[in-house]
Amino acid sequence: MTLELLWLIPFLPFAGAAVNGLLGPRAPRPLTTAVALGAPGASLAVALGCLWTYVQTLHPQTFELAVWSWTSSIVPIDVAFQLDALSAVMVFVVTFV
Repeated sequence: MTLELLWLIPFLPFAGAAVNGLLGPRAPRPLTTAVALGAPGASLAVALGCLWTYVQTLHPQTFELAVWSWTSSIVPIDVAFQLDALSAVMVFVVTFV
């Protein structure tokens, strides 16, 4: 799995919550349960794949993924995700728990 999918880790639970919030009580309970458990589960799977790719090297370097640039002025402000040793531990702990 490539580190380019790092943006999916926070997006999948948010999308699952949005789907359940929009469908609300109109959706069948098994569908709501599948979305509520499947979205964080998929996020965990993506996180484990990204972490596996990250630790394959002997001395992993900080990985930064800029999704898009907020501004194009002198001071660039990017919407970006960064993965280093500390954030790798936190990604595992948060998605696993």
